[in-house]
Amino acid sequence: MPHATTWNRVFGAAVDPQQFAAVVADFLTAATTLPPRGTRKRRRGMIALCLDGKTLRGTIPAGMTRGVHLLAAYLPDQGIVLIEVLVEGKENEIVTARTVLSLVDVQGCVVTGDAMFAQRELSQQIRRKGGDYLWCVKENQETLYDEI
Repeated sequence: MPHATTWNRVFGAAVDPQQFAAVVADFLTAATTLPPRGTRKRRRGMIALCLDGKTLRGTIPAGMTRGVHLLAAYLPDQGIVLIEVLVEGKENEIVTARTVLSLVDVQGCVVTGDAMFAQRELSQQIRRKGGDYLWCVKENQETLYDEI
């Protein structure tokens, strides 16, 4: 395996990030075999689509509390990330989720996520696009849990 600095040099200088992202997106689009809209397998609830955010390991500078944070929409049954978007420094996952959901076809999907996504606007956005949602809320979110 090449050394980490070699990878950094190759991906940092020799590869155009936008072109690389386009090639990967094309590959994943071809590899993702979602049934066409209107087919029996694309009925409501037949496809799970998960939203989840993660901070990349090793990206939190010393003395800081926030590193590079990404929000992904992925198909767990196929093991494919459909889209991954950077959560900007002054935003949170809720704001970024609106963008992600506007870019992904959720018709016939059940979109899942944790309590952070239990927002009226996100839920309505999913329903308008023909999907359903399931937000997981635990008892540690006392106010929200009690309201539900």
